[in-house]
Amino acid sequence: GQSHSVDFTKTRSRGDDTFSIHLGWERVPSSFDLDLNAFCKDKYGRWGVVQPLGENFGFYYSFPFLLLHGDNRVGGGRGELITGSVGKIVRNLQWFGIGLLNYGSRRPLSQVKGAVTTVKLPGEPPIVIEHGGQNTSVCSILQIHVVGSELRVQHDLKALRYGLKPWQPSSPEQALDKHWSFGEDWSPGRKD
Repeated sequence: GQSHSVDFTKTRSRGDDTFSIHLGWERVPSSFDLDLNAFCKDKYGRWGVVQPLGENFGFYYSFPFLLLHGDNRVGGGRGELITGSVGKIVRNLQWFGIGLLNYGSRRPLSQVKGAVTTVKLPGEPPIVIEHGGQNTSVCSILQIHVVGSELRVQHDLKALRYGLKPWQPSSPEQALDKHWSFGEDWSPGRKD
């Protein structure tokens, strides 16, 4: 897929260090609860997950160095937003992946009006990823690798399946886990 990179040494000299990943979609009468998820691995091999499920919103200044700013359950408004510091990520993480799922529903993303993920990296034009053509309720969006002082963003837009066949993962979170060979032990969870 397409790739982009941002060099921390350049962002530091400009004083521009924050990146963001925003998911937006239109609010409609039969609303969708779309969730951004981040899976990450630090330089010591420790894994982490940032997601609305279980209120695992993460932390900006400590592991996992990614912060999910709340859970939008109906669309419209501010959508869902993950932010992080390029410097903290470069110093502490090896990798992270961003996924999208339609919480509690198998309705495909193609039925969601205006579903778009926008990635903003310091000093770079926004990366816009539209989800209208995806006939699945869960997908990976991108992977970000740390290479030296750079974040390398790679498009990883893949439709994922779960729970339809005995050999498929049983949840959307497990589908993302399997796609990225994460190896987490998932137990059932819910939003309150």
